[in-house]
Amino acid sequence: MIVDIKSLDYGVPTVFEEVVTDKDRLTALLGAEPVGEFNIKAKCVLDDEGLVVRLSAKGECYARCDRCGEATIGNCFCDFTETLTEGDKEFDYLTERYDLTGLVDECIVLSAPRATLCKEDCKGLCPVCGGNLNKTSCDCKVNQCVEANPFSVLQDILLTGGAKNGSTKK
Repeated sequence: MIVDIKSLDYGVPTVFEEVVTDKDRLTALLGAEPVGEFNIKAKCVLDDEGLVVRLSAKGECYARCDRCGEATIGNCFCDFTETLTEGDKEFDYLTERYDLTGLVDECIVLSAPRATLCKEDCKGLCPVCGGNLNKTSCDCKVNQCVEANPFSVLQDILLTGGAKNGSTKK
């Protein structure tokens, strides 16, 4: 996305929009495969400080549910504001233009989903048998199969407020 400052009116917001469809670029930036295109919007205002850019990215990517691990689709979004000056690397003195490609890429990276659920009321996995509680119910009890669970040693921390081996002090 290129912004020509000669085309901007001082103090008047101008909106630039771009649709990113390059699947390889999006996959590399997100660390996940995009579902479709990403919509990028830059609201630019030229003022005394320089070029103020409010950038937003929106799209979707394939992800795994954070509770049960099932394949799902995650919403990707990001909004941030950056003030650019003529001394920044994005500015080309010869053409008097700002190249916002690096900021667009940064916005796409930051848009990657932080928490993804397959559905809002996802039940997750059984802590004992590992079964997906959305698909099946189990009769496991939390204290059942303690020896088989490699994380059972952490239960001492939860129940007593600290480890029994003296590694925590009160």
